Amino acid sequence: MRSKIFSVIALLIAASVFSISAEAGYNRKLSRATKSDRIYRIENMDATLIWNATFFSDDFRKAFESRHLKLHRALDDVHKNLFISEQQARQDKYWEFFVGIYTKDDYKYFSDESGSFWKVYLTAENGDRIDPVSISKVNITPYERQMFPYLHRWSRAYRILFPKVPLGDEFNLTATSVIGTSALSWKVKK
Repeated sequence: MRSKIFSVIALLIAASVFSISAEAGYNRKLSRATKSDRIYRIENMDATLIWNATFFSDDFRKAFESRHLKLHRALDDVHKNLFISEQQARQDKYWEFFVGIYTKDDYKYFSDESGSFWKVYLTAENGDRIDPVSISKVNITPYERQMFPYLHRWSRAYRILFPKVPLGDEFNLTATSVIGTSALSWKVKK
């Protein structure tokens, strides 16, 4: 009887250590894939833009898939495989960013439409400017808060897709408007 209890306790400890390790692995990859910046008004140091952007590199996409499947343990194999194939299709076709933004209400209009207050674009290492294919607003649910813990109560979230063109070893994601410009930089590991 004691050996069974000991075995169950050891199994629970091993499972919790594995779970903590997997979460730490996701958070580490999220941290490497995410950049952030702020724009302040000089007159009063009031923040006009606070943003975090996560780049879906191949490495981060795999971590994202694993974390999603861990949070959705009840999915059957068909739905798991469907999710993974959808993620891979998106990875093959687009450069994807998940962006959390805080702006003052006056500056909140953020889209791929011509009247958007904020314009966003990628700059490849060779200087080429790449405009987004789409900017989609994402409703922030407990799922998004689990996947992207930098989101807070005043955040708005967006999924931004760019065409899959060569970016080089370094690239920038830039948000610009009449109140300022902010560029986030990534280096691609080979």
